Amino acid sequence: MNYPYYPSYTPYAPQSSIIWISGEREALAFPVAPNNAVTLWSQTEPVVYLKQADASGKPSMKVYDLVERRETAEEDKGYATKTDLNGLLSAVEGLRADIESMKGDIYGIAGKRKKKEEVEE
Repeated sequence: MNYPYYPSYTPYAPQSSIIWISGEREALAFPVAPNNAVTLWSQTEPVVYLKQADASGKPSMKVYDLVERRETAEEDKGYATKTDLNGLLSAVEGLRADIESMKGDIYGIAGKRKKKEEVEE
């Protein structure tokens, strides 16, 4: 009698792909195979080391500081608020009034000069 073959069940055991080290000295000493790279996470400081080896096996390493990304308030994102826009609108209206006043002064002066020239002739 033939019994069907059932593969043995092995429960899933998650494995961490993070390699923890105790500092830069350990990162420098960590072996890397040619044409490979490994990311090493420091347990002692917020730093990540990217260690690589070229085809000949010569290693190189880059150091990255981990910095927390913080959400900024709406005002810090560069958006104008209604208050900002209303302030700008009133400033523009003030400038418009100043320009109109200057135009009146310029035209008034020009008119006076023209009348003065006519009188002198």
